[in-house]
Formats: sequence, structure tokens, C-alpha cells
Amino acid sequence: MRHHSKLPVRRLAWLFALVAMLAAMAVPAAAQAGGSLLDPPGVMTRNLYLGADLNPALAALSCTPQPYCLLAANQGIWNKVVATDFPARAKKLAKEIDDNDPYMVGLQEVALWRSGPVDGVKDATTVQYDFLASLLNELAARGNHYKAAVVQQEADIESPSASPPTFADATDRRLTMRDVILVRTDLPKSIVSFDNAQSANYANVISVTVPQSSPCPGSSSCYGDIVFKRGWTSIDVKLLGHPLLRFVNTHLESAASGYRQAQAAELVGAYGTGPLRTSIPAILVGDFNSDPAIPFLGDPASSADDGAAFGIIAGAGFVETGNTANTFGHNGDLLDFPSNPFTERIDHVMTRPSTLGIWKTKVVGNDPANRAPSAAGLLWPSDHGGLVSTLGH
Repeated sequence: MRHHSKLPVRRLAWLFALVAMLAAMAVPAAAQAGGSLLDPPGVMTRNLYLGADLNPALAALSCTPQPYCLLAANQGIWNKVVATDFPARAKKLAKEIDDNDPYMVGLQEVALWRSGPVDGVKDATTVQYDFLASLLNELAARGNHYKAAVVQQEADIESPSASPPTFADATDRRLTMRDVILVRTDLPKSIVSFDNAQSANYANVISVTVPQSSPCPGSSSCYGDIVFKRGWTSIDVKLLGHPLLRFVNTHLESAASGYRQAQAAELVGAYGTGPLRTSIPAILVGDFNSDPAIPFLGDPASSADDGAAFGIIAGAGFVETGNTANTFGHNGDLLDFPSNPFTERIDHVMTRPSTLGIWKTKVVGNDPANRAPSAAGLLWPSDHGGLVSTLGH
């Protein structure tokens, strides 16, 4: 049974527009720097890109000779994370948010990279890169007012790395993935407020068994098997103390269509629970890894993107806010220029009930002028573009 709101679309748009009008009236113009309250309400989805492709490490779990080939593969991944320089990219990501002042931002691949001694245990604690802290710091430096309202931990993976030929610099590398919702903190709480923060992992997730010989010869998989957890985050928006809508952010599985479809079904409540089993209007954003223009070819184990998961969400009453442009395709090193044309539309902003024609949606992250200077060269802010949807006319 689907829980669809009967709130008329025009009334929803009027209520959301009223938020902006009342907020602007309540705050002096002098206090509006770093995020204008005169702008129409908007939302954003942004995949931050963890910094490297993890597939070489997965392939190396069964390579020989162990542990050296695995150490080298992991070191190659770490070198790419350093080269894709998130602190530099965070400045450009913050500028995108600053330029658009969305009320809520759904973030995916909000990586936390940590290091520690090679000890066979998942316990590395020395922070190397905290994508969330870096982005919030850059937003604050620009005069913006945001906080993380919901943080959901996803995959948590640790494995040793070292540089050939001596492997003398062996270090444990730990990647913790998170999905996050940012909300504006400069909106008058008496008018617009955020509450009922929720989050969870999906039940349907991929798990990879680590062979006994890798990365700990002669023992069981000491760091534990690899579980690629995925999940969702949500926050409710209130106007004058009354429920207005639910904002939901997700990142669906990329490696297998069948898992992606199962997660989409969990999200919309096909199994009886989920953040979108709600009677109030909802906005759903995220990286679905699903392009409605790509047909599903019938193989649930396929890692190729397709439209099946998107179709499950659309079948639950969700409609896109108007974007028809592709949103993914920068090279993994983020150095491609002129930019590769984006080839897939896998990032989405959708609403229920339909507000098509009321929202204006644009792609960000493909402007050469907003590339980040780094030691490796000029970097795109992410391998994805972002989507910004604002109330229009």
C-alpha cells in the first residue's frame, strides 16, 4: 500500500514559497550575507566522490604473491586519493552551494579516510581526510550557515597498503563512507524548522568474503569481510510548526542492478517500511546509479547502470523536477579537459506529489571556471555533477 499525499501541488508550492517570504521578512538584510534569504527555496544533491576507484583492491584480494600485490594495489588507490585532493575540491564544492543557497543538501560519498599501524585489526583512527569537516569549514569561510542534520555511516573498510619495491612504508588505510543531509541554520526557526532526523542502512547489501590468505596469511580474514553498506537519510521540514514535507537522500548500489532494485524497493516502502511511507509530500534526492534512458537487460548481477531502480521509484509516484541532462562522467583522476561529455543521468531530484513545472533544475559541476587548482593540475569538484532544484514560475 502506497502512502501518497493528497495535498494539491499548487498548495505545496505556495506553502514552500511562503517559507522564503516569511524568512526574508524576519531577518534584516544586513544579516543575509553568505546565503540570501531572498532567494527561492531550493534543494541540492551532490556526490562528493571518495577520490579513487576501489575495484583494483577488490581484484587484488585473490592476486599473487600475497600480501605484496595487495599492498601495492591499496597503495595505488591511496596515491589517487591524495592526487584528487579533497581539501582543494571542497573549496569549489562550497562555492557551488554558496552560489545557490539551497535549504537542504543531500550528500553522498562523504568519505572519512583514516590511517594506523598495520596490526590486522579495523582500528585506524588517525584522520587523513574528513570530507564532511572540510566542506563545512569551507562553507563557514564563505559566510554560509549549514550544519549536518543527519549523518549515516555506510561501508567501513580497512586494509594495509605499502609502496613497492621495499614496502617499507606499510600503513593501514581505513575508508568510512557516509551519507549526509546539510540544512541551513540561518532560517528563522519560528517559521521554518527541521526535525525528525532519521537514517538507516538497507538490508540488501553486497558482502565480499576476504580469502584467508589476504590480507593476513595463515589466518582468517583479520580485518573482516567487506560489507558495502548503503542507506538513506531523511529530515522533516515544518512551516510555522506544522509538517510541510520530508526530504530524503540516498545512494543506491553501483555494482549490481539486482541490489540496486532491492534498495529502491526498500526506500519506497515496498516491504512495509521505509522513509517514503509517509502521508506528507516528499522530496527524494541522490545518486541512484540508475538512468531511466538505459534499459534493464535482465541480468540482476550486472554492474552496468540501467533504469530499473529509477522505475521502481517512479512507480511509487515520484516525478523528476525537470532535469533531462546527464550528470556523471568525469574521469576518475578529475583531470579531463576539455571535459568528457557526461554520459549518464544517474543523479536525481524527485517529488511526490508531482511538482513538474514548478521547480527549476540545473546541473552544476561542469563549469571549467570552477575547477580546483592542485598539485596534480586543475581538478573537477567531483566525477559527478550536482543537481540544484529551486522553486520557479
